[in-house]
Amino acid sequence: MMRKAFHRAVPGAAVAWAGVLAGLAVGCTAGGTHRSLAPGLQSEDASERIRASVQAGSQHDVRAVPLLVERLEDNSADARLFAIRALEKITGQTLGYRYYAPPEQRAEAVGRWREWVKTQRPADKED
Repeated sequence: MMRKAFHRAVPGAAVAWAGVLAGLAVGCTAGGTHRSLAPGLQSEDASERIRASVQAGSQHDVRAVPLLVERLEDNSADARLFAIRALEKITGQTLGYRYYAPPEQRAEAVGRWREWVKTQRPADKED
């Protein structure tokens, strides 16, 4: 039988799943208290970026959207996957972004995301 474990078949998947599980654990123990996800989303460590993306999605943290959009251009396919999943949880849309698409197609979708971010009213400002 030629069945491979997922973590061996997809490069970085074991790290990604570790980040997901850790992110879920952090989200479950956070008790609704928000802490800045910016350091994690901007980390040099892909597992930290993934963990922060998972947490942002779990918390529906609209303040993380601009940084999640930046993660759509990440060198790590796993980080891109978790960033778009977080954006979908927060906004309800993907704007046609596919983490596995060729770079030029991803760039077009990232452009749509950047335009979308510009049109949104900041959640933490009052009229």
